[in-house]
Amino acid sequence: MVAPGLVLTVAHVAAPDGDLERAVDVREADSTGVWHRARIVWEHRELDLVLLRTEGAVIGGDLPPVRWGELVSDDPGSRPVCTVTGFPRA
Repeated sequence: MVAPGLVLTVAHVAAPDGDLERAVDVREADSTGVWHRARIVWEHRELDLVLLRTEGAVIGGDLPPVRWGELVSDDPGSRPVCTVTGFPRA
């Protein structure tokens, strides 16, 4: 979720057959697990990314804005700790 109603995800999951015109179902990442219909509004094949916009109900409206950053370290042994969340088997 990058903003209310916008989801950035990997293209090979959102459109495994390469069909960028089809609708995609997006699930709320909370206890409700409600599904919403979305459309691909942007894609970058080299980076394997797509941006989805939900149709109708806006998901993530109650979430804080995403903070972007860059992890930088000259010493591989002291890399900053980070967490990535996803649903690889969704």
